[in-house]
Amino acid sequence: MLDQYFFQDEVENLIYIDAGVEGVAGLGEVQNVQESGFGGQIVCGFKYRSEVLLQPVGRVYTNILEDEDSPFPGCGVQIQSAPQRSATNKTAAQLANNVVNNLLHTHSIYQHVINFNAQLCGTSPQLISKDIKERFEVLKQGADVNV
Repeated sequence: MLDQYFFQDEVENLIYIDAGVEGVAGLGEVQNVQESGFGGQIVCGFKYRSEVLLQPVGRVYTNILEDEDSPFPGCGVQIQSAPQRSATNKTAAQLANNVVNNLLHTHSIYQHVINFNAQLCGTSPQLISKDIKERFEVLKQGADVNV
């Protein structure tokens, strides 16, 4: 639903921040339980003056749009077969909070995608490219959007 909304012509400006975490796999196998459920990602989609500058999560990770069994696919559907770790959810929340904090305090988006691992305490951010920053400045100045 959010992906469809993001791409509606009537929606000219939108920032869509999505946090996702992996579930704990293979509950029957001790090794799978111990080694899974720590990864996740934050994706910041950005549409300005009807131009998509940063693709939303459904276009970055297209497999999340494939669930047709539920009207609301995602965590709620998966939780029974693949529960989530508290530390992974907390890491996702903290990283999403950092993105929002940057928006509120510096009016900036620094990362498009942040992949993380809560067990290893590591992140791998995909920073906004120079080309995207320059295109945003052109749009912000109200220049011809076809430049």
